[in-house]
Amino acid sequence: MGIKEEIKQTKDFDCKQTELVISLIYTTDKLNFLIDEKLKPFSLTQQQYNILRILRGSKETGLPTMEIASRMLNVAPNVTRIIDRLICKNLVDRQNVSSDRRQVVVKITQNGLDLLSQFDLTNETMNKDFLKKLSDEKINSLLVLLDEVRESLTTN
Repeated sequence: MGIKEEIKQTKDFDCKQTELVISLIYTTDKLNFLIDEKLKPFSLTQQQYNILRILRGSKETGLPTMEIASRMLNVAPNVTRIIDRLICKNLVDRQNVSSDRRQVVVKITQNGLDLLSQFDLTNETMNKDFLKKLSDEKINSLLVLLDEVRESLTTN
């Protein structure tokens, strides 16, 4: 079913570019809803999960808050508040840097790593299930196309 039918639009789109943008927005919203549902049993939001993944990748060194914010998939003006919630859940820890007390480094805790490893199995299955109708070739083509879309967004 095409996007026009899925959103029950009765008239044609003004142009293919408009149809594509609407389709991307609609598809992203559906994906976000499904991901939120999968994260609920872990008491995590997508932004919290994203921060945990970023911190897992930083190993034991941790990262400053601004660096975390720059790596997030979604723009989040309230990264400090999200980190505060993760601290309350004992999933991350915040430490002052001894050489510059104004700088704070956030590190993932063992509880955070354990929670991520529990979700990893769900996540891998979920992602495969989301894209089960696409061949590896189509997935690779879509990745290239999305790279080009993002590139055109940054050149505007």
